Amino acid sequence: MFFAVSAVTGAGLNTLMLAVGEQVAKLRAELAVSDEPVDLRDDEWERRRLQREKRFRIVQEEPHAFRVVGRAIERMVIQTDWENGEAVIYLQHKFARMGVDDALEKAGCRAGDEVRICQRAFDFEGAEDFSEYEEELEDEGGDVAVEVFDVADAADEGVEVVDAADVADDVETPEGE
Repeated sequence: MFFAVSAVTGAGLNTLMLAVGEQVAKLRAELAVSDEPVDLRDDEWERRRLQREKRFRIVQEEPHAFRVVGRAIERMVIQTDWENGEAVIYLQHKFARMGVDDALEKAGCRAGDEVRICQRAFDFEGAEDFSEYEEELEDEGGDVAVEVFDVADAADEGVEVVDAADVADDVETPEGE
């Protein structure tokens, strides 16, 4: 098929668009009737990519100090507004749903141990119900009882930042385990 179209005047565009529309409708009808399986590899690759992004590792950097490494988790920590108590609660819920708390416990982390993600450090409280903090936040309009400090500013407090790639003994944990 050949269609003469003018880029200057737009002459012939309607004819081209109608022909393309007819061809698309024809191909869709053939696909609906066809017994051939549709190639779902793109969907499978996307599903695997999303699973890969949700994976995380837990590395024990020193006694009572663990680092959580993973794309999705690190992205969430970076994007969290630490001045907003609701955002912190949301992050805690998201970590619980992803299985971070359970994986930390499985790796040997106990209440009071330090958990590091990116340049943030947290005191681990264990897998718990955060509803009491939500009610406290709603009642008082104040901050949530989560102690967070910036690792870059905490050198005086004895926090040692260790690159997780340098640590050989780590625990790999996919989401939900």
